[in-house]
Amino acid sequence: MAPTRWMDRAGLACVLVLAALVWLLVGGTIREEFRAAEERAERITATLARTLESEIAGRLRQLDSVLRFGGALYLRGPGNFSVVDWTGIDPDPDILHADILGPDGAARAGAPGMPPLSHPREHPGIAAILADPAAAGLVVGTPRAAPASGRQVIDLARPLHDHDGALAGIAFLSVDSRSFSRLYRRLDLPHGVVGLLGTDGILRAWVPGPETLLGARLPDTVPLPREEAAPEASLRMVSPFDGADRFVTTRRVAGFPLVVMVGWEAEAALAGARVARARLLSLGALLTAMMAGISLMVLHLRRQERRARRQVEAALAHLEQGVLMVDPAGRVAVVNGRAQELLGLPPGLAVPGRRVEEVIEWQVANGEFGGGPAPRIHVASLGGPGSDPIVTQRTRPNGRILEVRTAHAGDGSHVRTFTDVTEQRRGAEAIAAARDRALAAEAALAAALENVPHGVLLVGADHRVQVVNRAATDLMGLTSEEARPGMPVEALIRRQIELGEIDPTSVPVRRTLESTTGGPGEGLSYERPTRDGRMVEVRTTFLPDGRFIRTFTDVTARHAALRSQEAARLAAEAAVRSRTEFLAVVSHELRTPLNAVIGLTDLLLAHGPRPDQVADLRMVNEAGRQLLGLVDDILDVARLERGRVTLREEGFDPRAMLGSLAGLVGPRAQAKGLAFTLQLDPSLPAAARGDQERLRQALLKLLDNAVKFTEAGSITLSARMLAADRSGWRLGISVADTGIGIPPEAQARLFESFAQADSSAARRFGGLGLGLAACRLLVEGMGGSIAVESRAGVGTRFEVEVPLHRTAAGPAPSPVLRPVLAAEGAADRAAPRPAAQPPT
Repeated sequence: MAPTRWMDRAGLACVLVLAALVWLLVGGTIREEFRAAEERAERITATLARTLESEIAGRLRQLDSVLRFGGALYLRGPGNFSVVDWTGIDPDPDILHADILGPDGAARAGAPGMPPLSHPREHPGIAAILADPAAAGLVVGTPRAAPASGRQVIDLARPLHDHDGALAGIAFLSVDSRSFSRLYRRLDLPHGVVGLLGTDGILRAWVPGPETLLGARLPDTVPLPREEAAPEASLRMVSPFDGADRFVTTRRVAGFPLVVMVGWEAEAALAGARVARARLLSLGALLTAMMAGISLMVLHLRRQERRARRQVEAALAHLEQGVLMVDPAGRVAVVNGRAQELLGLPPGLAVPGRRVEEVIEWQVANGEFGGGPAPRIHVASLGGPGSDPIVTQRTRPNGRILEVRTAHAGDGSHVRTFTDVTEQRRGAEAIAAARDRALAAEAALAAALENVPHGVLLVGADHRVQVVNRAATDLMGLTSEEARPGMPVEALIRRQIELGEIDPTSVPVRRTLESTTGGPGEGLSYERPTRDGRMVEVRTTFLPDGRFIRTFTDVTARHAALRSQEAARLAAEAAVRSRTEFLAVVSHELRTPLNAVIGLTDLLLAHGPRPDQVADLRMVNEAGRQLLGLVDDILDVARLERGRVTLREEGFDPRAMLGSLAGLVGPRAQAKGLAFTLQLDPSLPAAARGDQERLRQALLKLLDNAVKFTEAGSITLSARMLAADRSGWRLGISVADTGIGIPPEAQARLFESFAQADSSAARRFGGLGLGLAACRLLVEGMGGSIAVESRAGVGTRFEVEVPLHRTAAGPAPSPVLRPVLAAEGAADRAAPRPAAQPPT
């Protein structure tokens, strides 16, 4: 009896200890659930706080960039500053008011339609800047109600300093507070709130909640991360705004005096933990009752069972196969972990004493047999004594392939082993699939090679043909029997020489033959004629492994096209030369009598003709000069195209040259009722080296055209510095007018000879369309460029870019003559035409 009592007492002690452990575990688990819930709440609020901090910082940087941009515009030109130019470039609908205040805090500029800022010096942000003018950061004001709309706004201000560091003004914005609230409303946080406070503790935004809370101050007892070194703090607190108990994370907005607050109600955050606590308490009570009822009854039997099971499991645990032993009653006797792993059985299903049919039912319910019932062979393998061993294979839903072997014993029990043969089966399938893909790829490659328009010959490292298509056989002049895979490449070459297909004495052919038969070399290419008169391009490319690819391309049609193009080019050049020489001869023939007519009319006008003759003589003189201008344009273009003009580089003052042009053309423009403006960049050099007369001639043609084609409005001549280096400068000179303009379809041919924008304009204003062609040739001859921007009925702007060289200090250097070729397109006359001769 003593051992029995001792065992009873030991069993009771074990039950008590187990019960205590269960309740300790339940208590620890409950504490862990609450701790995990609190940590989860802190993580969620901290993550949302970081996200909102990033968005708030981005929004503030965007608004700060607006303030900086407005300040830069204001400091660059206070007199020309306009809030419309500031905020109208990219209007922000959340900006309700924008203004620039003076250093005294008075409003200087305001946007049309915006109410004026009342009592600006009383605003906290503006007052803070006026109190500390040397401050340079963004100042975020407290919420206030806008006077006009009553909406809650937040003021942003940034001081503006001049070059000496003195306060030059204050850039000011009033932003709708909902601009920040919208960032919070996108968050999906039930029972949560989000707030935006300043480091002063004043509430700027609160969602969800009434706007009446805005402007409230957080008590000083609540810690806020006011320092950049510790930007974040998490705590549990009762909100001073609405009295709710929440888990709260506050985070400092980097670079700005603001703090983001994210709160989650403790009741919602700990709801899951409370549910888990109730379940754990119920579970603890149930386990205690179960242990109290059965632990003492089965303690001795479990000890014996565990001892036997440990021995069997120790032996089965080292097997690679899964093992399932079934007793004669159809119940699981022994199962190892490998069998449960291979079959994917949940813990507690295949345990000793469980009927095998229950395991099969679970497998059927979970689709282990493809969604249908278990195969008959799987159930029949549970047959009685004398059944033959059965070996089957099946694939589980996860793709694992199992070999199942069942052996029966004489007492009606059986042993089933499971072996994973997935890798062996997949390896065999992969080899078969790779073989099929290789055969398909080979067939596709062969079909592709037979359909390409080029001949392809692949020769292996052993100098034998591996691949050859029909096009290669045809272009080599061989038959399919003479050029087939396996043939030595030397045999193909000898056969081509015998047929006269290739000339072995030709240098490119000989080099190719030597590299082909001698070993790898560099890629070679040459062209040769075939026996039937075609021209073939042969290219050889050597591969790193010793093989080489030779391609054959029929280039007969390409050669014929090139010959046709060359003949057409020569014919066109001959026609252009004939036209140019004809124009030059005719212009020279016309110029001599025109000079005589102009000279004689000048003499007649100088000797006091009768009053009734003066008008006629002036008309003849003017008509002669216009005709002489047209002849001069023809001579200019003819000489420029033939390259018979020489540039004359000398030192000059670009500003003086442009001023003289203004003095020459300005009176003519004013006589026509036009406004003439000269705009010069102060950085223009006072002395430069270049062809002053050619540049003057090109600009004068552009100015004459501007006067000619402008009926009302203005003409502007401007020059600016585009670039500068040690060798010189690149100037940008523009001539702009408000004339008739040029249609878009005519601008592409505007600088061609004898081309005019509009035939009606030619009849109205005259000219041959040579002036702009001469301008282009003159500017390009000096190494520059010319472009046009125009709109019909609005005006035209010609942009000229020209390089000028630096002039060494000292006496004026002697001119340097440089011939201008036709390709450079330079001008050929040293002096511009008189202003009375309008260009075309």
